[in-house]
Amino acid sequence: MGCIGTICTLAALNSGPSIRHLTAEELRALQPDLDLYRAVELSSLLNEYSPDPVLSAAILMQESGLRDVHPSSTQDIGIAQIHEPTAKHYKCNLARLRKHVLSEAIQCHSRILRDKQALCRPALGKMSFLCYHSIHREKQRVYLRQITPYLRALHWSE
Repeated sequence: MGCIGTICTLAALNSGPSIRHLTAEELRALQPDLDLYRAVELSSLLNEYSPDPVLSAAILMQESGLRDVHPSSTQDIGIAQIHEPTAKHYKCNLARLRKHVLSEAIQCHSRILRDKQALCRPALGKMSFLCYHSIHREKQRVYLRQITPYLRALHWSE
């Protein structure tokens, strides 16, 4: 596996290949403003659809603070901040994403994450999730610095 500077330091967090389920309590610890109902729904959807629920929670925390973010000039939609052209490419339901239907956002996010990890695994190994954000190395470094506190807080291991 090739290393990208600080990417190797995060790899030390990984203790093994097991994927674990995420709890509503972990989500609320990460984002105290998250109400219990939303935390239960979100953890359930992540556990059902995501290839790595804990990793997905960290990504969603970085992207939106686990909140439905209203559309901005960047064309990024909802809790996963999915870029509109990307959502179209992955055949996500844009109307449901714009209405903040959580199940649509998580299913779309999970398809994108799974595909990007498969694309980048040969080059980045365990850190292949960085391609979710960008294929450019410098942007990956910045994203890694941004997401690392959430991965650590959730005790992430791939």
